[in-house]
Amino acid sequence: MEHVNNGIYLLFEKGEKYESLDRVVRVGSHPSQNRFYARLKDHFMDNHRKSIVRKHIGRCFLNDENDPYISVWDFSNTQVKKGSPGNKLINEEKEKNINRRISDYLNNFSICVIPELNNDIQRMTLESKLITTLNLTDKNYISPNWLGKKHPNHKIAHSGLWNIQKLNDNNFISTNDFELIQLKTKNEYTENSF
Repeated sequence: MEHVNNGIYLLFEKGEKYESLDRVVRVGSHPSQNRFYARLKDHFMDNHRKSIVRKHIGRCFLNDENDPYISVWDFSNTQVKKGSPGNKLINEEKEKNINRRISDYLNNFSICVIPELNNDIQRMTLESKLITTLNLTDKNYISPNWLGKKHPNHKIAHSGLWNIQKLNDNNFISTNDFELIQLKTKNEYTENSF
């Protein structure tokens, strides 16, 4: 995947099905040009403040355990800069343990890439349309044990997606979009695990 400079990724999660097919649990991209691989890599490094996916999964663990540390977990990089008041609240050992659990959990994910979306407006619009369209799908397909159901934000628990933004943008996948996706993914494949 290092050869992909600009694109959209679709994450699938073991055990999550739509009828007999694996279902998409996350749609993501990158607003900055030529940052696809770096953005995807952020999700699989042990720093949740660089990855919203990691942050969401950690929120589920902490929320499920009624752990008040969730408020610190949510701090941004700016809030934990050296010398900032938030930095003094960081429990590095606790965060390492949570990030280890997240990395283990991410071993259940696989990916499909829609590459060569070099026009940033087209890429971000297509990402939005995919998220909105997937959010319309019947919610009965979300498995009862899906970790996202433990998220403190009902949008994730209800949508079945590790996305909060763009769920209701009222802009859906068109026939032309579908043809573009087919064209771009013709030679792509799904990789199991990271």
